[in-house]
Amino acid sequence: TLPVGGQYKAVVHNFYGSPTMRRAYLVNGIGRAMELREDGRLVPLFAVDDDGLDKPILVEAHKEHLFLAFAGGQYQHSAAGNPLTWSGLLGAEAFSTGDEITTMKSIQGGVLIIGCRNRLIALRGTNSADWQQDTVSESVGVHSATLQSLFVPIGLSDNGLVRLDRVQEFGDFTLSMLDTTKKEY
Repeated sequence: TLPVGGQYKAVVHNFYGSPTMRRAYLVNGIGRAMELREDGRLVPLFAVDDDGLDKPILVEAHKEHLFLAFAGGQYQHSAAGNPLTWSGLLGAEAFSTGDEITTMKSIQGGVLIIGCRNRLIALRGTNSADWQQDTVSESVGVHSATLQSLFVPIGLSDNGLVRLDRVQEFGDFTLSMLDTTKKEY
């Protein structure tokens, strides 16, 4: 059964190839992540060996990996193509951000944006063999559940709305504030 409490977040993805094998992946911050199957069965994901620590707050599918974020600024991903496998020997990895993670979003160009309270991070690469975690901003973060990809990623920061535009040179990003009083047609 689904545990009571927390704030549920979900992503739907098909890691298995067959059109009938789409699954929903659920997290709530108070218990283990779960895979919800079409028949209603819930399968717990064992991302961390310690029950007391295995309480992901965010979930995202990116480059055929399932990503989970945890309180304290940690995030990790499953083995490629297998959201049930969380062993480092089989390809799972963990990362640190140095700040509380507020959002994760796979955006255009094959980049995973990890929004934190006071900074923005981009995870680039084609797979776990060449991931590169880059800091986009050390001073602008994104509030929880506000990062959306509307042709360009837009989120709400302490300073207002920000755009995260990709620039031509080296595939880097630039931040720009949006003026909500300005009407552009």
